[in-house]
Amino acid sequence: MLAFADPDLDNGPRTDRSATMRMCAVTREVRPIDELIRFVVSPQGEVIPDLKRKLPGRGLWVSASHRAVAEAVRRNQTSAWRRRSWPIRKPCWFAA
Repeated sequence: MLAFADPDLDNGPRTDRSATMRMCAVTREVRPIDELIRFVVSPQGEVIPDLKRKLPGRGLWVSASHRAVAEAVRRNQTSAWRRRSWPIRKPCWFAA
């Protein structure tokens, strides 16, 4: 006996792209990834922005606003993220 697949039931809950929402580490708000900046630790141990979201490793998501990034730098948010203190070098485009 063949099973009948109803096309209306086939769509299911997975119609949207997966992982399109992330939580900001500073504000703790869940936002679309287009409104966040992902930061990763480079092999040299520096925290760098991953604007294309393609670099390997676990990322830290921060709201894409000057206030949120400045607060993350002020709090040294990466130490809680990696359970270790990483040197944060302010990039030339960041003026606090």
